[in-house]
Amino acid sequence: MRELPSAEVLTALFDYDLKAGTLLFAWGVKRGQNAVHDNVIQILGTSVSAARVAWKIGTGFEPTSTVVFRDGDHENLRLDNLVCEAPSKAAIRYKTVPISSSTGVRGVSWHAQRKRWRARIFVDGQQISLGMFDNFEQAVAARYSAEVAYFR
Repeated sequence: MRELPSAEVLTALFDYDLKAGTLLFAWGVKRGQNAVHDNVIQILGTSVSAARVAWKIGTGFEPTSTVVFRDGDHENLRLDNLVCEAPSKAAIRYKTVPISSSTGVRGVSWHAQRKRWRARIFVDGQQISLGMFDNFEQAVAARYSAEVAYFR
């Protein structure tokens, strides 16, 4: 992840209201206009996550990992709605179930040869088998338990 400009530079470029969660341009012809477009801000020709900018302005510190939204609302940039999470935690929280999923549950699939349900999870790029199960509910429970153990 590219390092952001200093908090002082960001404060000069943007007006950030911690309580309202708004990020506006602080200067030039766009002064007072919303600086965020699809959760992205252009800073010195580079696209940057609005959440990372709000985090750095609000705390004064460079985000050490992915900044995510507690309530899932990507327009809510209030500081109390932002949290720094490890990339793997952020990925599992916001990953949707693939369209190709026949079960509707990430990491749970039918093993046709063994005629059993299989549960798996990926952690730091490594696949971890959670076991084979006689019924779907057991496999889903194993997957959710693993998410809690590894990512929360």
